Amino acid sequence: MVSKSKGNFVASEAQIAAGIITNTSINAAAAIAYSKLNLAGQIVNADVAAGAAIAKSKLASLAIVDADVAAGAAIGMAKLAATADTVSVQVVGSSITQKSENLVGPIITSDFTTTSASLVDVTGVTITLAATNNVTSKLRALFMALTSNTSTVTFSLSVSTGTADYTWRNSSIQTSPVFTVSRNVDNALAVTGGTNMIVDLDGYISGTTSGIIVKVQASISGAITLTIKVGSALRGSY
Repeated sequence: MVSKSKGNFVASEAQIAAGIITNTSINAAAAIAYSKLNLAGQIVNADVAAGAAIAKSKLASLAIVDADVAAGAAIGMAKLAATADTVSVQVVGSSITQKSENLVGPIITSDFTTTSASLVDVTGVTITLAATNNVTSKLRALFMALTSNTSTVTFSLSVSTGTADYTWRNSSIQTSPVFTVSRNVDNALAVTGGTNMIVDLDGYISGTTSGIIVKVQASISGAITLTIKVGSALRGSY
């Protein structure tokens, strides 16, 4: 049925043949409601404007792989999940800056001597380390010492607080050289006659409080003089 109104013909839906209406037949101002469009499965990537800024909450979960992350993404370490697995760090260019170390510790500037059979502080080699919040401080010591006669020389590490793990190595330079190694305990070296010694310490300290005081102590038996030479030193870094 066709109706006529003021010179215009109005056709019913049944009277319009399929495929007759084209894009140009629709008025530019038609403003067809979105709900009346059947776009399911029809929208492709090219249909989305570059500046669409679609909210992430409206996107389905994405399986992001390494190639999806821009080289300059600079993702913060705090945003990476913790894992018990071993982490392999690859240094690329200058992406990772090497942590600097603070080196502290004196060098003996005049000979230190003692005849004490009890441990005494070696003057000039006391240092304070800023080992805090379980940050490790490295320790390194090298002493050149000599005795005038047969005796037992003992070196000891004194730490005010924190946990220390260290190794002493002591060698005498004499007709029959003597070499001793001790870990986390005092190092005692029995020498025959006057002798020169090279005493080395290597280790670290960790602690939860700052201001750890580290000292080296020494003793000698038999009322003999022990001399620790100029240039001997205790060093720490953190």
